[in-house]
Amino acid sequence: MNHTRQKKLLIALLSALTLIVVAAGIIPLAISTRYEKTLQKKLPEWIAHATDSLYQLTIEDISISPFTKNVTVRGIRLIPDSTKLHQLKQAKDLPSTVYAVAIEKFEARTIHWSNLFADKEISCERFVLHQPKITVEKSDTNFTRADRITRAEIKIQRFSAAEIAIHQPDLTIKDFTRPDSLTFSLHGGNCILQDWQFNALLPEDTSLFFYARKGVVTIDSAVLKKHNSLYAFKTSNLSFTTQENTLVCTNISIEPAMSREEYQRRVVYRDEIFSLSIPKLILNGFNWQQLSKGSLLIQSVTAERPSLSIFLNRLLPKQPDKLRKFPTQILLAAKMPISIDTVRVIDGQLDYTELSNKTKREGTVPLRNLDLMLINITNIPHRILQHKECLAMLRASLFGSSLISRMQFYLDNPSGAFTARLKGGAMDGKKLNPITIPIASMEIESLNLEKADIQLHFDGHQAKSDLTFLYNDLDLKILKVTDEKELKGKGLLSFLLNKALLYPANPLPSAQVRSISTTIMRQPDQSFFNLLWSSIRKGALLTAGRNEKIADMVTARKP
Repeated sequence: MNHTRQKKLLIALLSALTLIVVAAGIIPLAISTRYEKTLQKKLPEWIAHATDSLYQLTIEDISISPFTKNVTVRGIRLIPDSTKLHQLKQAKDLPSTVYAVAIEKFEARTIHWSNLFADKEISCERFVLHQPKITVEKSDTNFTRADRITRAEIKIQRFSAAEIAIHQPDLTIKDFTRPDSLTFSLHGGNCILQDWQFNALLPEDTSLFFYARKGVVTIDSAVLKKHNSLYAFKTSNLSFTTQENTLVCTNISIEPAMSREEYQRRVVYRDEIFSLSIPKLILNGFNWQQLSKGSLLIQSVTAERPSLSIFLNRLLPKQPDKLRKFPTQILLAAKMPISIDTVRVIDGQLDYTELSNKTKREGTVPLRNLDLMLINITNIPHRILQHKECLAMLRASLFGSSLISRMQFYLDNPSGAFTARLKGGAMDGKKLNPITIPIASMEIESLNLEKADIQLHFDGHQAKSDLTFLYNDLDLKILKVTDEKELKGKGLLSFLLNKALLYPANPLPSAQVRSISTTIMRQPDQSFFNLLWSSIRKGALLTAGRNEKIADMVTARKP
């Protein structure tokens, strides 16, 4: 919501509350029940007049203390008139933002009456709003006029409070200016704003947090939805404090908004399906002042125990002319300036799964105990000039074996270029069967993998790799899919493969270590993870094969 829209909402709310407070102040000592009911009756007329009949106001009850003149209002409802909205839409004169407000109870405590009468300012020690429910709709731009604030709309210019407390808010923003009709909702929690000042005619002060010097916000849940979107976002227990500039979110999830089968029916073509959950996310040094200007600046982000799964169905056809973006391309294409000094992932896990078009079975590469550090994530040009690389350092476990990786992403290269170094520790090769059986139609009967060392450079068009795999006691079984959809070993072909086409070890006795160089041209629809996996798989097959065509034979072989 931009600053003009924020002011329009506040003016609509404060107009109603101003009339109530002013009425309380002009009664000498006591206010009769009869006058409170009269005030309750007249307020809707005043609001309709002040908003050119766009909004209707109803109030259940008004109570004004005759001694302290504290004001309590219950059951406030401020809603747009549907007939008036239709007329404005026909005239293409809709305000760009329309509000609906419901407040169960509003309290103004210790009102400063001298300021009200002398300076036309409403100030008090404390405003309290109980269970406010606010709906904000951004109108279709085909029917709108430009937002504007005029002096005629403002009865009292200045409002201030030592503290504003908002209990159990419910905020929904519906953006109909977007083709996806985005809806963002916040529910529950509390908001405390201290040293709050609002002046409708002054420019926005971006050093303030919703017009307050200090603020503490806790939200029970947040949900982001888009019309016909493939994904849904939600989080719970969001908290933020301006003094520490720290934002903490728990139970974040980005999940497909439908079943896998429905997702694939809608997408039609081959596409990766993502699912992400983060039990706890901490943003330190969160620059909320710059966020109000449209920039995302954060010192550090920590994700505790995140889980990411990626699924690719190779039974689906490739999408013609599909060009999938790599990590830096996504970052550089972002609409807002972004700068995050460091991102830390603690004890995460990653599952990359492919459904083979040969065996009709799924194979998963599982990373566990994943610790990741990312340094210098930015798309801001002057920061890229100072530091042109984003560095990623990873430690994880793959089938119980250690994996260490260091990657450099080149921010000044729009084609997604990066380099990677991966080192793997000792492993019982039979643990790889959950991958090799469904993906390559091969079962590892025996394999002692001692070490793996991979260096990869991707220039935006092709990935060149230098790979070294040290192993011994290699014995494979070739599989085929039977008419009953079962996998069955091919005995003779497996025998010939092991005895004539594969090296049983690297190095062979009294021989040098074999290191392999490979080149893979990037396919338009190929993802970052798939490029890494394809390079490693091809290098492993070339290392084991006595013939350079073994890798092509295995990857292209029909079951």
